[in-house]
Amino acid sequence: KKGKKAKKNPRLRYGDCGPVRCDRIDVSKHPSFNASRGTSRPRYADGRIAPSFGQTTKLNRKQVKKMRNHYRNRVRMAQSVDDLVGAVMRTVGPDTYIVFTSDNGYHLGHRRLNPGKSSAYDTDIRVPLVIAGPGVVRGPRYQVVQSIDVAPTFEQIAGIKPSNVRDGRSLMPILRNPRATGSRYAFIEHTRPPRSADDPDGEGLTGAIPSYVAVRSADTLLVRYDTQDGAKAGHTYEYYRGLSRAGAWERFNLFRPSDPVVQELQRRLEAYEDCKGAGCVALTR
Repeated sequence: KKGKKAKKNPRLRYGDCGPVRCDRIDVSKHPSFNASRGTSRPRYADGRIAPSFGQTTKLNRKQVKKMRNHYRNRVRMAQSVDDLVGAVMRTVGPDTYIVFTSDNGYHLGHRRLNPGKSSAYDTDIRVPLVIAGPGVVRGPRYQVVQSIDVAPTFEQIAGIKPSNVRDGRSLMPILRNPRATGSRYAFIEHTRPPRSADDPDGEGLTGAIPSYVAVRSADTLLVRYDTQDGAKAGHTYEYYRGLSRAGAWERFNLFRPSDPVVQELQRRLEAYEDCKGAGCVALTR
């Protein structure tokens, strides 16, 4: 009423981070933040320990504070995305498909890595994918999904037969039936870029991660790193399992060349290098 001061929103006192106060959001509380990488060092193909990449020393207080502020600012930024999605969904009709996703995640001090998005770890490769629309059954999906599956999904929604040159597969079957057969594996690639101040994607922070190819299932991850000269004999590996458990992260490199699961994942990686279209889709099954 007139003459009375407007009641302040207590949430905004600490900045708008959504339902949680910003001062209670702390990236340093994440399980892998500032964690030692001594147990996850890459290994050569014969099992010998290889050199680590990136920062391996513990982050200092100044670095931790900077990353904490960076993380909170990213959470604040996400509120505008939340508002945008809400406005769109309130505006469109029932015959409209809404798709929300992201191109990459982001590590901030996880495993002592400086900020970036180039690793094969879950902090970087797992992104949200929310789809709503006609015929989409509500609820989560547990099949493995890749970003390259979005294009054939859009083609099928539009009534177009998905192109046979697509390396991904349409998600419509699992959107209509949560128990439908889907992919079991996803492939990840990273090519280390040359350091350049003009590269808007480089951020000047992620050059330490070597080029690699990787394969991820719901529970396992195998990463094969390149050497500088690309010599196959110099490839190094990281292998993790148990990643489907709540709170799990890539803590211990369990790579052993004699492990049958490792050998199977290596075969998939080798076939993936030269696959096209339906051949790539087959490798995800």
